Amino acid sequence: MRRRIVAGVCLLLLFAGSAHAAEDGKKAADQDKTDKVDLACVQQLARAEKLVHDKAEAKALSEAEEHKANRLLDEADAFCTEGKTKQASATLGDVTRLVSAPEE
Repeated sequence: MRRRIVAGVCLLLLFAGSAHAAEDGKKAADQDKTDKVDLACVQQLARAEKLVHDKAEAKALSEAEEHKANRLLDEADAFCTEGKTKQASATLGDVTRLVSAPEE
């Protein structure tokens, strides 16, 4: 009787362990995919921040334009953090258009 109980417990632990390992493998693969997407988003964000910084240093932006650009950069950063890369790219496009607009 003890052998059956011990064998049953061992089988239960064996199956539970392999199911847990499979779940961990899936989570790791999903995390790798997310990290790659986030890296591209962060790189775009860094380029846009540099562009805004360079224009601000060159006094090519008004205070209102600089404030708006920084607000848009904050929004894009939030989108990147949430994994919403399409919205982040659109917002970064707005930043680029704002900063690159011809002076009147």
